[in-house]
Amino acid sequence: MERRIVKRCNGKAVSPIQNGDSKWSSEFSFSLSRRFPTKTGGLVTSANLKHIHTSLEWPLKQSKDNKNFSPLAFYEQWLVEGHPLHPGAKTKFGLDVEDLIQYSPEWGATPKVALVAVAKDYCQTTSIDTHTVTTCTPWIGMTKE
Repeated sequence: MERRIVKRCNGKAVSPIQNGDSKWSSEFSFSLSRRFPTKTGGLVTSANLKHIHTSLEWPLKQSKDNKNFSPLAFYEQWLVEGHPLHPGAKTKFGLDVEDLIQYSPEWGATPKVALVAVAKDYCQTTSIDTHTVTTCTPWIGMTKE
């Protein structure tokens, strides 16, 4: 029997799946593809019907047929395991399987995003040459009651 190591984050136990661990993410990906065969099976069927044989041909064909198709989004959504060396690797702290399906773009999720107005007093703008970054920190300046 394989021994699974549970990692810790901020003192809490975190499963390898939540942490995006490659080996266990592969297992997770496989189990999800079995639960949701239309994601992989539907793509394979569509590709076969269009006589597409490689992953490079698919985005080329889709880009010609649909001006809103994004090859970048297509490839990003198929990286279920995340980018282990990417600064924003797909960690999944606090998410269970259903949350991952509902919110993860690699499973085709399109969660609704709420826009919030923030007063200028709580924002800091920094510029270097023509590049500007604005950071909003609404908790700064707030007093504890």
